[in-house]
Formats: sequence, C-alpha cells, structure tokens
Amino acid sequence: MSLYLKKQLQLRIAQDEEWKHLAFVRGSEQTSIEDEATLAESQGGQLTIPDGTTDLEVPLGPQIAAGRLLYLATDVQISFKLNGDTNPALDLQPPYVAVAPAVQPPGELFYDGEFSSLHISNASGGPATVFFIIVGA
Repeated sequence: MSLYLKKQLQLRIAQDEEWKHLAFVRGSEQTSIEDEATLAESQGGQLTIPDGTTDLEVPLGPQIAAGRLLYLATDVQISFKLNGDTNPALDLQPPYVAVAPAVQPPGELFYDGEFSSLHISNASGGPATVFFIIVGA
C-alpha cells in the first residue's frame, strides 16, 4: 500500500489584515500549484517518556531512508529536534484551556517536509505520553 500526498497553494494578497482591500485573488480553480509524492513506508506508535529524558531518538523505521510526514501528539509539554540532536529544540504542548474539559486536548504537530531523525526530550515534571506517526520513502 502507498500513501499519496497532494498539496495545493492558494494565493491571496490584501492591503490590510481584515481582507477588506484585496489587491489580488487567485482561487484554486484559476491557479493551482501542486506537489505530489508517493510515500510507501510508515511507522507509528505510542511512547511513554520519563521526566528528565534528553534527546531520545525515535527510529524512523527500518524501511524509511528519509521521513516526509510527521505527526506528534502529546499530553504534556515536550521538546523535539529534527535532523540531528544538535539542532535547536522546538516545544510542543497541549493548548491552554480556561475551563478544564472532561478530556484535555493533546498538543499536536503535523510536519510536512523531509527529515532524517527525530529526538524528543521531556522536562515537564512528569511522564509524557507521545503518539507518533512517521511516513517516508
């Protein structure tokens, strides 16, 4: 089974933030810039990462030479690095909700771009439950 990815770009230019003074509009029916890729391999799972963990390497998978899509979901704040553990870390955390819901929504990331590695750190004060999906070729 293969996964096919298709992206479209829509261009709108305005003179103000409220889009009241449109200078240029091109809808998808008029202009379409598409990027397609065939992605054949995937890996995913759930990790419990103890507090104090630094740069845990998450394997891309035995058949994935380069990752192309990444989905992360976490129940507490984590940081992650792509393309080596020396790159700057990016934070991911659940959204702030003023009134506590019955189920706290997770912090989610969907990344579309090539990457060669994924490292995750947890300094949240408790264990992190992280769900991940990596797709590549």
